[in-house]
Amino acid sequence: MTTLGPIKKVSLSEEISNRILEQVKSGYFKSGQRLSSERELCEMFGASRTSVREAIKGLTSIGVIQRRRDGNYICDDLSDIMTKPFNILLSKHELSLQEIGEARLAIESQLARLSAIHATQEDLQNMEACLREEDSTDSALMQRSIRFHQLIAASTQNKVLQEMYAVIYRILLEKRQNEDSLRKVHRSQIQHRDIYKAICAHDPDQAEKAMREHLAALICK
Repeated sequence: MTTLGPIKKVSLSEEISNRILEQVKSGYFKSGQRLSSERELCEMFGASRTSVREAIKGLTSIGVIQRRRDGNYICDDLSDIMTKPFNILLSKHELSLQEIGEARLAIESQLARLSAIHATQEDLQNMEACLREEDSTDSALMQRSIRFHQLIAASTQNKVLQEMYAVIYRILLEKRQNEDSLRKVHRSQIQHRDIYKAICAHDPDQAEKAMREHLAALICK
């Protein structure tokens, strides 16, 4: 007989925390909304003030709840709950452009693949409009390149991968762009067109392949 192990006993404050998180997820509590008072939460969960306060303290420590002078509020940007710990972890290490590029290769190849499956006509029109812009100055090309990749991420309908890309993108912006990076951005315009064609054709294999080739050229030494 297989032993699955003992069932973890959850404290009342943890149960309240989980219930509040479920209510946030369901939309009962919305981003930026003022949380019910402690008395109301006690009545809602049939719990003591001590348990409710411990639950609020725990949710505050992970960024779900913000304490203000007039009460407790659900965090305005709940995506920070996921990205903040990751940013803190990465900030402890000196990351090279090679490492960032390899991470992009892993994540963005899948973003391109999903984009080829899920991109709407509006998504495709936005990508095409981005590619057709005529300003060819270095700064404009850099911004256009960034926007094209952001449009691909947005078209996937996958919020987890979008947030992972956003973290990598923020780290990338902190790295100084040199002349070699700008030359690669100039060359990438043709590759962007190849990626777009594959996404437009709803060909996930080709979209992934085109993105891999594009990013491999960017991160090569």
